[in-house]
Amino acid sequence: MKKCKVAFLLMLVSAIVCSAVSVQAIYDEIGENVIVGGGYVEDEYDSDYSNKSGTCGENASWSLSSDGTLTISGSGMIDAYRFCYDEVNAVKVVINEGIEEIGTGAFDGCQMIREVILPDSITSIGNQAFSNCSNLSSISFGCNLTRIGSSAFYDCGFEIFTIPEGVTTVESN
Repeated sequence: MKKCKVAFLLMLVSAIVCSAVSVQAIYDEIGENVIVGGGYVEDEYDSDYSNKSGTCGENASWSLSSDGTLTISGSGMIDAYRFCYDEVNAVKVVINEGIEEIGTGAFDGCQMIREVILPDSITSIGNQAFSNCSNLSSISFGCNLTRIGSSAFYDCGFEIFTIPEGVTTVESN
């Protein structure tokens, strides 16, 4: 029985060591963020907010200014999970007129975001769109918003949250 326990412990230690080595090897190989057992291995923090830009929907684009303001322009929908988990290190999000919908989880886990400004053209905020944005404490809604998806603002930093008058659907959670 004692030999079985020792053998089991050796196998367990070997598995743990091999797992740690393989995760580090993967990280070294691809050089970017890797999800590890519920945690997150992160790149060095990009505190200078290097000017960046890209697409975030079929007809939508984004740019990040040196002060950490993420500006989204175009039309249509912001893709689901596009900026989740601080993909671009934004502290403020400004969505310009023309964008109509924020996709599911688009900003989920962006803990650096403190402020969001939405245009009148936004009609729908997807499920979990801003969930886990724990520092988000200020949001300006446009006047045409009609739907707020499930858990859209779960675990945000609001002390007071007022649902805009025109909203007709607030999904559960």
